[in-house]
Amino acid sequence: MMRIFGLFCICFLLVGFLVTANAQKTVSITIDDVPWNRSNLFEVVDSMDLPVTVFINEGKLYQNGGMLVGPVKLLNKWSSKSNITLANHTFSHSRYSKVGYEAFTQDVLNGEKLTNTLLPEGKKLEHFRFPYNDLGKDSLQQDSIKRFLDDQGYKIAPFTVESSDWKYNKIYRHYLKENKKDSALWIAQSYVDYTMQLFHFFDSVLVAEHGRDVSHIYLCHDNPLNEYCLPIIVEKLRQKDYKVVSYDESLKDSIYHQTNYYHKKYGVSWVYRWTNDKSKFKRWMNTEPLLPSVIDWIYKKI
Repeated sequence: MMRIFGLFCICFLLVGFLVTANAQKTVSITIDDVPWNRSNLFEVVDSMDLPVTVFINEGKLYQNGGMLVGPVKLLNKWSSKSNITLANHTFSHSRYSKVGYEAFTQDVLNGEKLTNTLLPEGKKLEHFRFPYNDLGKDSLQQDSIKRFLDDQGYKIAPFTVESSDWKYNKIYRHYLKENKKDSALWIAQSYVDYTMQLFHFFDSVLVAEHGRDVSHIYLCHDNPLNEYCLPIIVEKLRQKDYKVVSYDESLKDSIYHQTNYYHKKYGVSWVYRWTNDKSKFKRWMNTEPLLPSVIDWIYKKI
Protein backbone atom coordinates (compact mmCIF):
# COMPACT_ATOMS: atom_id res chain seq x y z
CA MET A 1 0.00 0.00 0.00
CA MET A 2 2.80 2.40 0.92
CA ARG A 3 4.59 1.55 -2.32
CA ILE A 4 1.47 2.38 -4.35
CA PHE A 5 1.04 5.65 -2.45
CA GLY A 6 4.69 6.52 -3.06
CA LEU A 7 4.35 5.84 -6.79
CA PHE A 8 1.21 8.00 -6.86
CA CYS A 9 3.08 10.91 -5.25
CA ILE A 10 5.95 10.62 -7.72
CA CYS A 11 3.53 10.57 -10.67
CA PHE A 12 1.68 13.57 -9.27
CA LEU A 13 4.87 15.58 -8.89
CA LEU A 14 6.06 14.55 -12.34
CA VAL A 15 2.80 15.66 -13.95
CA GLY A 16 3.03 18.97 -12.09
CA PHE A 17 6.58 19.44 -13.32
CA LEU A 18 5.63 18.67 -16.93
CA VAL A 19 2.67 21.06 -16.82
CA THR A 20 4.92 23.82 -15.49
CA ALA A 21 7.65 23.06 -18.02
CA ASN A 22 5.25 23.02 -20.98
CA ALA A 23 3.12 26.00 -19.95
CA GLN A 24 3.20 28.92 -22.35
CA LYS A 25 5.27 31.74 -20.88
CA THR A 26 3.68 35.14 -21.44
CA VAL A 27 4.58 38.80 -21.05
CA SER A 28 2.77 42.07 -21.58
CA ILE A 29 4.43 45.33 -22.56
CA THR A 30 3.59 48.54 -20.70
CA ILE A 31 5.06 51.94 -21.56
CA ASP A 32 5.20 54.84 -19.09
CA ASP A 33 5.52 58.60 -19.67
CA VAL A 34 3.61 58.79 -22.97
CA PRO A 35 3.75 60.90 -25.08
CA TRP A 36 7.32 62.08 -25.57
CA ASN A 37 7.56 64.32 -28.63
CA ARG A 38 11.25 63.49 -29.15
CA SER A 39 10.54 59.78 -29.43
CA ASN A 40 9.33 57.77 -32.41
CA LEU A 41 8.38 54.80 -30.28
CA PHE A 42 4.79 54.94 -31.50
CA GLU A 43 5.87 54.12 -35.05
CA VAL A 44 7.98 51.22 -33.78
CA VAL A 45 5.16 49.78 -31.67
CA ASP A 46 2.71 50.27 -34.54
CA SER A 47 4.96 48.34 -36.92
CA MET A 48 5.28 45.48 -34.41
CA ASP A 49 1.47 45.17 -34.14
CA LEU A 50 1.57 44.10 -30.49
CA PRO A 51 -0.90 44.66 -27.64
CA VAL A 52 0.58 47.47 -25.57
CA THR A 53 -0.68 49.56 -22.64
CA VAL A 54 0.57 53.14 -22.38
CA PHE A 55 0.50 55.20 -19.18
CA ILE A 56 -0.03 58.86 -20.00
CA ASN A 57 1.23 62.06 -18.39
CA GLU A 58 -1.11 64.71 -19.76
CA GLY A 59 1.23 67.42 -18.47
CA LYS A 60 3.46 66.63 -21.46
CA LEU A 61 0.75 68.14 -23.68
CA TYR A 62 1.14 71.65 -22.25
CA GLN A 63 3.75 74.36 -21.98
CA ASN A 64 3.32 77.79 -20.38
CA GLY A 65 -0.39 77.14 -20.03
CA GLY A 66 -0.89 76.37 -23.71
CA MET A 67 -1.48 73.08 -25.46
CA LEU A 68 1.34 71.76 -27.65
CA VAL A 69 0.29 70.61 -31.10
CA GLY A 70 3.00 67.95 -31.54
CA PRO A 71 2.39 65.94 -28.36
CA VAL A 72 -1.39 66.15 -28.81
CA LYS A 73 -1.08 64.73 -32.32
CA LEU A 74 1.17 62.00 -31.00
CA LEU A 75 -1.27 61.09 -28.23
CA ASN A 76 -4.04 60.93 -30.82
CA LYS A 77 -1.93 58.42 -32.77
CA TRP A 78 -1.48 56.24 -29.68
CA SER A 79 -5.22 56.37 -29.00
CA SER A 80 -6.22 55.54 -32.59
CA LYS A 81 -5.00 51.93 -32.49
CA SER A 82 -7.23 49.15 -31.21
CA ASN A 83 -4.25 47.16 -29.89
CA ILE A 84 -3.13 50.05 -27.65
CA THR A 85 -4.77 50.60 -24.27
CA LEU A 86 -4.63 54.05 -22.64
CA ALA A 87 -4.02 54.39 -18.90
CA ASN A 88 -3.41 57.15 -16.33
CA HIS A 89 0.05 58.06 -14.98
CA THR A 90 -1.00 61.42 -13.40
CA PHE A 91 -0.80 64.84 -15.02
CA SER A 92 2.59 66.01 -13.78
CA HIS A 93 4.38 62.79 -12.71
CA SER A 94 4.33 63.80 -9.05
CA ARG A 95 5.67 61.58 -6.29
CA TYR A 96 2.90 60.53 -3.91
CA SER A 97 4.99 60.11 -0.75
CA LYS A 98 6.41 63.60 -1.29
CA VAL A 99 3.38 65.72 -2.34
CA GLY A 100 0.79 64.04 -0.12
CA TYR A 101 -2.79 62.91 -0.53
CA GLU A 102 -4.59 66.13 -1.55
CA ALA A 103 -2.12 67.21 -4.21
CA PHE A 104 -1.70 63.70 -5.56
CA THR A 105 -5.39 62.91 -5.91
CA GLN A 106 -5.84 66.15 -7.85
CA ASP A 107 -2.92 65.16 -10.08
CA VAL A 108 -4.68 61.85 -10.80
CA LEU A 109 -7.91 63.63 -11.74
CA ASN A 110 -6.07 66.19 -13.88
CA GLY A 111 -4.32 63.35 -15.66
CA GLU A 112 -7.49 61.84 -17.07
CA LYS A 113 -9.32 64.82 -18.56
CA LEU A 114 -8.17 64.73 -22.18
CA THR A 115 -7.44 61.01 -22.23
CA ASN A 116 -11.05 60.21 -21.35
CA THR A 117 -12.19 62.04 -24.48
CA LEU A 118 -9.96 59.81 -26.64
CA LEU A 119 -11.43 56.52 -25.45
CA PRO A 120 -13.92 54.55 -27.56
CA GLU A 121 -17.55 55.23 -26.71
CA GLY A 122 -18.59 53.45 -23.55
CA LYS A 123 -15.02 52.94 -22.34
CA LYS A 124 -13.33 54.57 -19.36
CA LEU A 125 -9.84 54.59 -17.92
CA GLU A 126 -9.32 51.52 -15.75
CA HIS A 127 -5.60 51.38 -14.95
CA PHE A 128 -3.38 53.69 -12.96
CA ARG A 129 0.37 53.51 -12.41
CA PHE A 130 2.12 55.55 -9.74
CA PRO A 131 5.04 57.68 -10.92
CA TYR A 132 8.25 56.12 -9.58
CA ASN A 133 5.98 53.23 -8.48
CA ASP A 134 5.75 55.11 -5.19
CA LEU A 135 2.53 53.82 -3.61
CA GLY A 136 3.11 55.78 -0.40
CA LYS A 137 5.58 55.98 2.46
CA ASP A 138 3.62 53.74 4.86
CA SER A 139 0.53 51.54 5.11
CA LEU A 140 -1.69 54.48 6.11
CA GLN A 141 -0.75 56.50 3.05
CA GLN A 142 -1.07 53.46 0.81
CA ASP A 143 -4.50 52.50 2.17
CA SER A 144 -5.80 56.06 1.72
CA ILE A 145 -4.83 56.31 -1.94
CA LYS A 146 -6.06 52.81 -2.72
CA ARG A 147 -9.51 53.71 -1.41
CA PHE A 148 -9.49 56.84 -3.57
CA LEU A 149 -8.44 54.90 -6.68
CA ASP A 150 -11.05 52.23 -5.99
CA ASP A 151 -13.73 54.93 -5.78
CA GLN A 152 -12.54 56.34 -9.13
CA GLY A 153 -12.70 52.92 -10.75
CA TYR A 154 -8.93 52.49 -11.10
CA LYS A 155 -6.84 49.37 -10.63
CA ILE A 156 -3.25 49.92 -9.47
CA ALA A 157 -0.87 48.81 -12.22
CA PRO A 158 1.77 46.28 -11.16
CA PHE A 159 4.91 45.11 -12.94
CA THR A 160 7.39 42.29 -12.51
CA VAL A 161 10.38 43.49 -14.56
CA GLU A 162 11.81 47.00 -15.03
CA SER A 163 15.40 47.54 -16.16
CA SER A 164 16.25 51.21 -15.52
CA ASP A 165 15.86 52.18 -19.16
CA TRP A 166 15.65 55.84 -18.12
CA LYS A 167 19.28 55.71 -17.01
CA TYR A 168 20.38 53.89 -20.14
CA ASN A 169 18.38 56.33 -22.27
CA LYS A 170 20.19 59.39 -20.89
CA ILE A 171 23.55 57.84 -21.76
CA TYR A 172 22.31 56.57 -25.14
CA ARG A 173 21.07 60.01 -26.18
CA HIS A 174 24.28 61.62 -24.94
CA TYR A 175 26.41 59.37 -27.15
CA LEU A 176 24.15 59.93 -30.16
CA LYS A 177 24.38 63.68 -29.65
CA GLU A 178 28.19 63.37 -29.50
CA ASN A 179 28.04 61.27 -32.70
CA LYS A 180 29.58 58.32 -30.83
CA LYS A 181 27.44 55.68 -32.51
CA ASP A 182 29.53 52.69 -31.40
CA SER A 183 29.23 53.80 -27.78
CA ALA A 184 25.48 54.29 -28.19
CA LEU A 185 25.12 50.76 -29.60
CA TRP A 186 27.18 49.39 -26.70
CA ILE A 187 24.82 51.06 -24.23
CA ALA A 188 21.80 49.66 -26.09
CA GLN A 189 23.27 46.15 -25.97
CA SER A 190 24.00 46.52 -22.25
CA TYR A 191 20.36 47.51 -21.69
CA VAL A 192 19.06 44.51 -23.63
CA ASP A 193 21.42 42.12 -21.81
CA TYR A 194 20.46 43.51 -18.39
CA THR A 195 16.76 43.23 -19.22
CA MET A 196 17.12 39.57 -20.15
CA GLN A 197 19.10 38.89 -16.97
CA LEU A 198 16.22 40.34 -14.94
CA PHE A 199 13.63 38.20 -16.74
CA HIS A 200 15.71 35.11 -15.99
CA PHE A 201 16.13 36.13 -12.34
CA PHE A 202 12.46 36.86 -11.67
CA ASP A 203 11.42 33.72 -13.56
CA SER A 204 13.65 31.70 -11.26
CA VAL A 205 12.27 33.36 -8.12
CA LEU A 206 8.65 32.96 -9.17
CA VAL A 207 8.99 29.32 -10.19
CA ALA A 208 10.77 28.53 -6.92
CA GLU A 209 8.15 30.41 -4.91
CA HIS A 210 4.96 29.48 -6.78
CA GLY A 211 5.90 26.37 -8.72
CA ARG A 212 5.05 27.77 -12.13
CA ASP A 213 5.73 30.44 -14.70
CA VAL A 214 3.66 33.60 -14.34
CA SER A 215 2.51 36.16 -16.86
CA HIS A 216 5.13 38.89 -16.66
CA ILE A 217 4.43 42.60 -16.98
CA TYR A 218 7.37 44.55 -18.38
CA LEU A 219 7.64 48.26 -17.58
CA CYS A 220 9.60 50.49 -19.94
CA HIS A 221 9.40 54.15 -20.98
CA ASP A 222 8.64 56.20 -24.06
CA ASN A 223 12.13 57.18 -25.16
CA PRO A 224 14.58 56.92 -28.09
CA LEU A 225 16.41 53.99 -26.50
CA ASN A 226 13.32 51.81 -26.75
CA GLU A 227 12.78 52.85 -30.37
CA TYR A 228 15.87 50.78 -31.06
CA CYS A 229 15.77 48.19 -28.28
CA LEU A 230 12.14 47.19 -27.74
CA PRO A 231 11.93 45.09 -30.94
CA ILE A 232 15.19 43.37 -29.95
CA ILE A 233 13.91 42.64 -26.43
CA VAL A 234 10.62 41.27 -27.77
CA GLU A 235 12.45 39.02 -30.23
CA LYS A 236 14.77 37.72 -27.50
CA LEU A 237 11.77 37.00 -25.29
CA ARG A 238 10.11 35.09 -28.13
CA GLN A 239 13.30 33.07 -28.54
CA LYS A 240 12.89 32.17 -24.85
CA ASP A 241 9.34 30.93 -25.64
CA TYR A 242 7.48 33.96 -24.32
CA LYS A 243 4.27 35.01 -26.02
CA VAL A 244 3.37 38.72 -25.92
CA VAL A 245 -0.17 39.15 -24.60
CA SER A 246 -2.30 42.11 -23.60
CA TYR A 247 -1.95 43.73 -20.21
CA ASP A 248 -5.50 42.71 -19.30
CA GLU A 249 -4.64 39.12 -20.18
CA SER A 250 -1.64 39.20 -17.83
CA LEU A 251 -3.81 40.55 -15.02
CA LYS A 252 -5.98 37.42 -15.23
CA ASP A 253 -3.07 35.51 -13.71
CA SER A 254 -3.98 34.83 -10.07
CA ILE A 255 -0.49 35.97 -9.08
CA TYR A 256 -1.70 39.58 -9.37
CA HIS A 257 -4.52 39.03 -6.89
CA GLN A 258 -2.14 38.60 -3.96
CA THR A 259 -1.73 40.92 -1.00
CA ASN A 260 0.82 43.73 -1.17
CA TYR A 261 2.94 43.45 1.97
CA TYR A 262 5.41 46.18 1.02
CA HIS A 263 4.64 49.54 2.66
CA LYS A 264 7.59 51.73 1.71
CA LYS A 265 7.91 54.37 -0.98
CA TYR A 266 10.50 52.65 -3.16
CA GLY A 267 9.41 51.29 -6.53
CA VAL A 268 10.27 47.61 -6.22
CA SER A 269 8.97 44.84 -8.44
CA TRP A 270 5.66 43.33 -7.35
CA VAL A 271 7.52 40.04 -6.91
CA TYR A 272 8.94 41.57 -3.72
CA ARG A 273 5.60 43.00 -2.64
CA TRP A 274 3.99 39.55 -2.59
CA THR A 275 6.11 38.11 0.20
CA ASN A 276 5.70 38.75 3.89
CA ASP A 277 8.89 36.83 4.62
CA LYS A 278 11.64 39.35 5.36
CA SER A 279 14.42 36.80 4.97
CA LYS A 280 13.22 35.89 1.47
CA PHE A 281 12.86 39.55 0.58
CA LYS A 282 16.42 40.25 1.67
CA ARG A 283 17.81 37.18 -0.05
CA TRP A 284 16.12 38.04 -3.35
CA MET A 285 17.28 41.62 -3.14
CA ASN A 286 20.84 40.50 -2.53
CA THR A 287 20.82 38.13 -5.51
CA GLU A 288 18.95 40.27 -8.05
CA PRO A 289 21.28 41.26 -10.93
CA LEU A 290 22.61 44.75 -10.26
CA LEU A 291 22.67 47.51 -12.80
CA PRO A 292 26.24 47.41 -14.20
CA SER A 293 28.36 49.78 -12.11
CA VAL A 294 29.78 51.37 -15.25
CA ILE A 295 26.26 52.46 -16.24
CA ASP A 296 25.76 54.23 -12.91
CA TRP A 297 29.21 55.82 -13.22
CA ILE A 298 28.56 57.17 -16.75
CA TYR A 299 25.04 58.29 -15.82
CA LYS A 300 26.35 60.43 -12.96
CA LYS A 301 29.24 61.79 -15.01
CA ILE A 302 27.43 63.09 -18.10
